[in-house]
Amino acid sequence: MAKDKFDDNSMENKAVNSEDSLRVSEGVDQNSGKVENDFSQSVGLQNDDNLISASEKENGRVDDCVKPADTKSDISAKGKKRFKIRTADIAVTAVMTALVIVFTSFIKVPIGAGGYIHLGDLMILLSASILPLPFALLSSCVGAALSDVIVGAPIWAPFSLIVKALIVLCFTAKKDKILCARNFIGCGLSCIITVVGYFFSEVIIYGNWGAYVSMPWNLVQAVVAAVGYIVIAIAFDKMKVKKFIYKK
Repeated sequence: MAKDKFDDNSMENKAVNSEDSLRVSEGVDQNSGKVENDFSQSVGLQNDDNLISASEKENGRVDDCVKPADTKSDISAKGKKRFKIRTADIAVTAVMTALVIVFTSFIKVPIGAGGYIHLGDLMILLSASILPLPFALLSSCVGAALSDVIVGAPIWAPFSLIVKALIVLCFTAKKDKILCARNFIGCGLSCIITVVGYFFSEVIIYGNWGAYVSMPWNLVQAVVAAVGYIVIAIAFDKMKVKKFIYKK
C-alpha cells in the first residue's frame, strides 16, 4: 500500500510539472511573439522613415544640398555684372575729363596774385552725378591735376587730387536722376570741402596762415559751381539725359 501511494504521488507530481512546463512554454511563445511583433513594427517604421526621407530628398532636399554652390555662382555672376565696364562709362569719362580741363584751364576769371576763379568744379559735380564712382574719381581727379599742370602750377596737382576726390565722394550716380536728395546736400558739402581744403593746401604750400585771404574767393567759386550744377541738373533731368546715355 505504501508503494501504491508513492506511485500516485509521483504521477501527480509529473502531471503538475508537465502543466507548469506547458504554461512556461506558452508564456515564452507569447513573449517571443510579442518581441517579434515589436521588432517587425520597429523595422517597418524605420523603413517608412527611410522611404519618407528618400522621397523628401527627391522632392526638395537634394536641391537644398545644391543651393550653396548655386549661391556662390550667383554671387560670382553678380560680381561680374557689378564690375562690368560699359562702353558708355568710358566715353562719358573721356568727355567729362576734357570738360574739366577746359572749364578749369581756359574758362576762368583772374583774381590777382596769380589766382583765378574757374568753372571746373561744375563739371566735376556733373561727373560725380552721372558716372559710377571709380570713373567719376578718374575723370575729376585727372582733369583737375592736368589743369594745374597746364596753367603752370603743378605744385597744386596733389592737393587738387585730394580735394576733388573728397567732393566726388559726397555725390552718387546710382539714382535715375542727376539731382537727388544726396546730390543736393552734396552741393553744400562741396562748398565746405573746397574752402577748407584749399585753405590748408595754401598753408602747406606757402608755409603761413595768410591763406585765409583766399577763402572768400574759393567760396564764391564753389557756390557758383553748385548753383550752376543745380540749374543744369534740373534741365538734364527734364530731358532725361542720364537715361539717354545709358539707355535705361
